[in-house]
Amino acid sequence: MVFCFLPFGQSSFANASKAVEWKEVRGWRTLGSHWAGALDEKGQLVAIYDLAFPFAQSRILLGTFDSTTAAYSHVIELLQQAKNNLVSGDIRVAQTHDKDKIKQVDDAIKNLQEIKEKPLHTMETPWWNNVAWKSRSMRTSAEAPQKFAVSDINFKEMVEDQDEFKEAVDAVGSDVFNGIEFVRNPQGIYQVFWSPTLRTSSVSAPLKIADLRCLQCGSEENAEKALVRKAVGKLIGMIPVRYLSGLLRVALGEFYQFEDELLYLHQEMALEMVREMEENSTRRPIYVAPLNAQERELTVASILISRTDDSDTDDLQTQKFFDQWTQQEKDALTQSADSINYLKEHSQSLEMLNPRFAVGKDAQEVSRVYSLATPRYWNILAPFVAYDYHSPTSIRDGRIAIETGHVVVQFLNVFLDVPFVGSIITKAYDWILEGPMHTVQHWEARLSSHLYSREERGENWDQQLDMIRQEEINPFELSKTAQDQLVKERKGAFRIP
Repeated sequence: MVFCFLPFGQSSFANASKAVEWKEVRGWRTLGSHWAGALDEKGQLVAIYDLAFPFAQSRILLGTFDSTTAAYSHVIELLQQAKNNLVSGDIRVAQTHDKDKIKQVDDAIKNLQEIKEKPLHTMETPWWNNVAWKSRSMRTSAEAPQKFAVSDINFKEMVEDQDEFKEAVDAVGSDVFNGIEFVRNPQGIYQVFWSPTLRTSSVSAPLKIADLRCLQCGSEENAEKALVRKAVGKLIGMIPVRYLSGLLRVALGEFYQFEDELLYLHQEMALEMVREMEENSTRRPIYVAPLNAQERELTVASILISRTDDSDTDDLQTQKFFDQWTQQEKDALTQSADSINYLKEHSQSLEMLNPRFAVGKDAQEVSRVYSLATPRYWNILAPFVAYDYHSPTSIRDGRIAIETGHVVVQFLNVFLDVPFVGSIITKAYDWILEGPMHTVQHWEARLSSHLYSREERGENWDQQLDMIRQEEINPFELSKTAQDQLVKERKGAFRIP
C-alpha cells in the first residue's frame, strides 16, 4: 500500500484564522451519499459537511438508573467477567499487563461488594423531602416522585451562591440543563430523559465535519467544549442533596458523552472515506468527485486537530498530526494482516470488503462481518466481529449491559462520600469495559462508511448498517432509514447534488 502526502506548507489557505461559515458556501461537490464538499466563491473546496449527522428534535432516553442492590451485582459481574477474560487469555500474547490497573479492578470489585448490601436509594431517605420542589405536594410526599423535571425544582432555595450557580448553568447550557427529566417505574428505577427546549420544523443545516481553510478552528471549539464539561462538575457540586446531584450527574454525563461520541463516530466515517480515496480501494459512482491529495491531507488534519485543545497549530505541528495518521493506517494494515492469518488458521473463508474489513464464513457455514484492523487488546487474538449473521443482536445487547453499568458508576462517583472509592470504581470500569467498547465502535463507524459506499454501487447492506447503528448505543444516532431520509431532505433543501 502506498502512502503519498504533500507537505502542508504547500497549502495557501489551510492556516487561515477565519472558520468557514454556512453563509459563505456558493456551491457543492458530491463526495458520496453522506458528504458534500462546500465550495467558496472561487470554486475552491473549503469545507466538508456531513449530511447524515443528526440534531435532536425530540425526547431522548439517555439512560436507566437502577438504585437497587441488583445494580451493584450487575457492575460487579461485568468487572469480574472482564477481568477473568483478561487474566486467562492465550499465553501466546506477548503483552505485559498493567498490574496496577488490574489491582484497581480488584479494588473496585471489593468496594462494590462491601457496599452492595445497602441500596443506593436507602442511603439518603427520604431524599426527595430535602429538595425544594416548586409543588407543595411534592415537598410533603411520602414517596419519591414518580416523575420530575429540572423545572420542578426551586434551586434558589437550595444553593448558597445564586450568581455562581447561574453562571455554572449557563456554562453547561441552560437548554441542556432545563431539558432533563426523570420518570420512575414501580421498581424504583428511574429513566433519564432529555427533551430539546428549542424545536424547529425546518430542515437543519448539516454539520461541518472538516474545515479545510481554518485547521485550528476545530481545536478552539474543542477547548470550549472542555470548559463546558468542567462546568458540569462545578454545577453538581453546588447541589446539597447528594441523591439529586447524583441523578443530575448521570443525566449530564450521559448527554455529553453521547454527544462527544456521536461526533467522534461521524469523524471516523469521514476518515474512512478519505482512506478509501487515498488507496483507491473502492470503486465509486461516476458522479462522485474524489478529493485530491492536498484536500485529503487537509481533511484528515482538520479532524485530528479538532480532537485537541491546542489552537497554536502551525505547519510543523500539523505535519506531526498527519504523520500520526499515516502511522496509524500502516499499523491498521499490519493488524488486518494478522487478523486474516488468524481466521485462515481457524478454517475461515474470507471475502475481503476492503483492506480493513471482510466477511468470513466458518466451517459451520456461519457468516460474520469482521473488523480486521481494530486494535486487539489484552489477550484477545481473534479479530472483532462487527456483525454476526447467526446472532445479530448479541453485540448490541452486551453493550447495553455495559452502558447500564456505566450509569450506576457515574452515580457512585458523586454519591459515595468515602474518599476515592467512587473514583477507583470509575477508573477501573472505564479502563476494562467502557474504553475498549468505544475503541471497537470507532472502527465499526469506519466499516459503516465503507458499506455506505457499497450501497452507492447498488449493493444492499441495510440490515448490517442498521445493526451497527444500534451497536453504537447512542440515542442521538438515527436508524438507517431515518438517516437516509435526513440526507435526502438536506440535499433537497440546500440543493446539494
